[in-house]
Amino acid sequence: IKGSSDVKLINNNSYGINYSFFNDVKRYSLDASFLYIKTQKNYASQSEINQDFIFNNYFVFKGGDFKLGKLSLTNYIRKLKLATMIETQQSWTNNPIKINADNFTEIKNRVSLYKISGTTYFKKFCNFDFGYTYNTNQSEYNSVKSNSKTNELFVNVNHTFFKTWIAEIKSNYYYVNSDSYSFINALITFNPDISKFSYNLLVNN
Repeated sequence: IKGSSDVKLINNNSYGINYSFFNDVKRYSLDASFLYIKTQKNYASQSEINQDFIFNNYFVFKGGDFKLGKLSLTNYIRKLKLATMIETQQSWTNNPIKINADNFTEIKNRVSLYKISGTTYFKKFCNFDFGYTYNTNQSEYNSVKSNSKTNELFVNVNHTFFKTWIAEIKSNYYYVNSDSYSFINALITFNPDISKFSYNLLVNN
């Protein structure tokens, strides 16, 4: 901890498992993993909040854990020159925290992500990168629950000219709880064959 002469070593126990499978004939792959971290000794925050100031401190605690699971399926459709991916990621976090109290209270957090995406690999035409992501975040502290949801749509188009010029248009649309946002970026990249440098021109809204 910055400014402290008494520094405790962090101690965690980690356990993980991974699985991967690839079918060359049908051109698809499956990847799965799970990670579990059990906290033996770590730092957590302690806050004192009043009308004028916020005081933050840290204390050493034992307990808490973190779980992370991932699963993805990738498939390449040769006739369409298209690769698709379906994936999900789930995480659970339990950690103690002190806010205007002498005893710590556990804060729980759950994050879920679901995504489907695709990429084309044409040689003579424009290529596309597109997908949809749905993300949720749920937390609980002192029996108070909060939730947030995010939806994202993206479509990117790129094309290579004369082997050295790449033109890209990237568009993103976000729907966060009840608000929406959209972004469009245009990028031109020049990669000379005999130069160690590349050049970019970026335009965004």
